[in-house]
Amino acid sequence: CLLKNDPDIFETYCQYAELDSSLSHLGSGMVAASNTNDISTLASGHQNRRTRRITFLTSIAAIVAVILTLSVIWLKTPPALPATFTTGPDTSFTITHPKNSRRVPPSSLEIGSSIHLIRGTLELSLETGVRAILEAPAQLTILDENKLDMSEGIIWCAVPEKASGFKVLTPSLKVTDLGTEFAVETHPGEEDEVHVFKGTVKVTPLNSKTAPLTLTTNEAIALLPDRSFGRIKTKPSSFLTSLPSHPAHFHWRFDESDAGSQSVTGRMLNQKS
Repeated sequence: CLLKNDPDIFETYCQYAELDSSLSHLGSGMVAASNTNDISTLASGHQNRRTRRITFLTSIAAIVAVILTLSVIWLKTPPALPATFTTGPDTSFTITHPKNSRRVPPSSLEIGSSIHLIRGTLELSLETGVRAILEAPAQLTILDENKLDMSEGIIWCAVPEKASGFKVLTPSLKVTDLGTEFAVETHPGEEDEVHVFKGTVKVTPLNSKTAPLTLTTNEAIALLPDRSFGRIKTKPSSFLTSLPSHPAHFHWRFDESDAGSQSVTGRMLNQKS
């Protein structure tokens, strides 16, 4: 009734109604905008999480691929062989590898490989850095990376410091290097000999009560029939320290026995090229 009879009150009412309508409209717009921003924020967060997940999975896949590649390379690359060899002129030999041997290159040896050197000379280069010259007739087996078994033959060895402990076994002796240059000679029915040209070696008789003996530079011993050691003179010129460039000549020794029979033995002498 007042609105109809009082124009001023009616006008004020209309202004308040218009203000209320404007505020209501503005409030609706803010809510809509707020909802839109929330949705955008959620969508953005989800996208970032998805991107991080993809990056993580891609990194894992790359690492797995690298590991598989390295594994294949490792499986295809066999471990280094313990020894290789070269031969001198006019050399004849046979090599026997273990039954479970992998495919060994012609000039290589593995653990368990045996050399029968029938004639001539052969140079061994071990993975440990040891260099050795083997003279025929000889029979030698690679026992491990730092140990040789020589049942017959003559061998000269140069052993670097990193290979200290290198061993040469004969049927009667164990010769242990302590950082040196030495030679070992063994033949069936003859006295084993050990010659030290530089450094130190330890000589241990096998199947004997004789105590081990340490030899130093320019010392040599022979294992006597009673399994004791006898001092002998070193003979550096009697052992090859490198492969000859031409066939070697031989020195023959004629020994007459009590029965009048004659024993003939021969060995290759060191020749300068």
